[in-house]
Amino acid sequence: MMASAEEDFPRGGTAKKSADSKTTVGRAQVDNLFQVHELTESKKRKGRDKDESRKLKKQKSDGGLTLNAPAKTVEILHTKNVKEGMLMLGCVKAVADFEVSVGLPCGLQGFLSIRNISDSYTKLLSDQLDSDDAEICSLPHLFHPGMVLRCAVAQLDVTKGGLPSIQLSINPKLVNKSVTSSSLKAGMVLSGCVESVEDHGCIVDIGVSGTKAFLPEEATKTKQNQPRELRVGQYLTCLVEAVKNDGRVVRLSVNPDAVAQACAEPKLGWSLTNLLPGLLVKATVKKVTKHGLLLDFLSSFSAQVDFMHMEPEQTSTYTEGLQVQACVLYVEPSTRLVGLTLRRYLLQPGSGIDPVPAGRDRVGEVLKGCKMIAMHHLSGAVLELPDGSRAFVHRNHLKEPNEPANENRVYAAPEHSCRILNFSPMEQIHFASLRKSVIEKLFYRYQDLKAGQVVEGTVSSLLSQGMVVHLSDHIKGLVPRTHLSDIVLKNPEKKYVPGMKVKCRVLSVEPEGKKLYLTRKKALVESSLPLFLSYSDARPGRVSHGFIVCVKDFGCIVRFYNDVKGLVPLGELSSEPIVHPEEAFYVGQVLKAAVLQCDPERSKMILSFKAAVEGVAVEAAEPHVDCEVGKVRWKGSPRVLKGIWK
Repeated sequence: MMASAEEDFPRGGTAKKSADSKTTVGRAQVDNLFQVHELTESKKRKGRDKDESRKLKKQKSDGGLTLNAPAKTVEILHTKNVKEGMLMLGCVKAVADFEVSVGLPCGLQGFLSIRNISDSYTKLLSDQLDSDDAEICSLPHLFHPGMVLRCAVAQLDVTKGGLPSIQLSINPKLVNKSVTSSSLKAGMVLSGCVESVEDHGCIVDIGVSGTKAFLPEEATKTKQNQPRELRVGQYLTCLVEAVKNDGRVVRLSVNPDAVAQACAEPKLGWSLTNLLPGLLVKATVKKVTKHGLLLDFLSSFSAQVDFMHMEPEQTSTYTEGLQVQACVLYVEPSTRLVGLTLRRYLLQPGSGIDPVPAGRDRVGEVLKGCKMIAMHHLSGAVLELPDGSRAFVHRNHLKEPNEPANENRVYAAPEHSCRILNFSPMEQIHFASLRKSVIEKLFYRYQDLKAGQVVEGTVSSLLSQGMVVHLSDHIKGLVPRTHLSDIVLKNPEKKYVPGMKVKCRVLSVEPEGKKLYLTRKKALVESSLPLFLSYSDARPGRVSHGFIVCVKDFGCIVRFYNDVKGLVPLGELSSEPIVHPEEAFYVGQVLKAAVLQCDPERSKMILSFKAAVEGVAVEAAEPHVDCEVGKVRWKGSPRVLKGIWK
């Protein structure tokens, strides 16, 4: 059950409290914000809410919307609260050739396209298409996991599977669009991208119209006193050292110590209009709640810190009136709701954070015996895992999608089973699900799949390259055109339609690139012969089903699984003489092949069709993988597959 828009962004009254206010929360009540449980609101609370709503009417702007009003309660940032133009701090999770995966606050995830870096980088890409001489720097050279970015939400999309997709941009013209040349002051910290590399430094695009920003070579030196190598499109967190000619010329520095110590102050002219994520601010705690803190900063602005962005060891020390250093996490554009973080690892602008959890990768694990130690109204719950670590369960994953919400019943259960969905670098915590449908999924990430497995999926679409088959909401594979059937199909659309259930066998899987190749060839899917998953499996005398990938005048190349392949020489094609192999064999044909010779170290193998037909003694089949659907015991996590690989 989804909360209403008013519940999602609850607005409070004025910051000033009446003398008989009973909203002060004692320290004992909030000694540990990870051990709270909020039941249904009382009638008294509802009465106070009505009084506060009357005060709220006095604060509304001309458009009827209160800007930066103190919230009545603290909740995490939800996907539905994300709007285009919203500014957020993010952490690079993974870098591909054309896209960067970015972890956002509260477990959200966004995607940064190669087209949304900067104008100068886009121009460089365009020039590269027209000329082979232009030197280009790929995304893996510009970004690395753990890198902290100031991002703007460029677009909100929905995937074919109906999942929300947040498209990001770090283009300074979007991130810093509210900063003007006249508002630039020494001491400000801005993000920018290298526009051009000059003899004694580089020009940095900070997105401010009419302003040229220069980064001297001296200001880029590392601790080893060597100039930092910079490339066009490279993202930088910069300190404004000097402003000249009314903001038309700016000198920058990327000195880590100077950037980390710079704090946003009222004298620098920061306002709700130009406030940026990543800025360090001094804030005062105005109210301590069960779910986080309400604060004032920069003299008159209101903000919130949710429970995941408080230092876990210091929750008992947060009291009204306490002054803290915080970092701006996000700014909601329409209401100017500001989210702050108090986590130490985010209080060092320009430095990176750990993009992966300490220890092993737990994503996809199913854990039993988990205890729920906190229920946060409108946000979710905190679980204590069997090893003592903690995970967060978003409110949407406390129940099945169509089930009515019953947080009290869930909280009362003595133990829970959960599946680890993801790791959020911004909170340094795993996100999990209590949904039975998620826990029981056979395939949750590409690592769950092994070559040779027989799987069932649903036809998604037919492309020129082949057929796309979904094994789950987040995992899909490609059946190459030559593998749609035992024979080549001229009109595959007559046999396959979207939504059709199909049984396939995994040819190969590349978890890192999220590439999965499948076959629909009946002879391969139903084969009971040993599977050649590696060259060490192909011992002399063994026979397996393989498929022809190349026909030459000297013989045929036969492939098995995981790109294991071998040569069938001309003399081993048949017991009958064959002069022109192309007349007797075709690409995609499935045949039994016997191993004559195999050198695993050199990945070389000699095969024979003739020996397989003549019945050379072979070893009994050894089960390399449990191929029966429903008995797979690998575990993993889902990721959205972007496009179809070439």
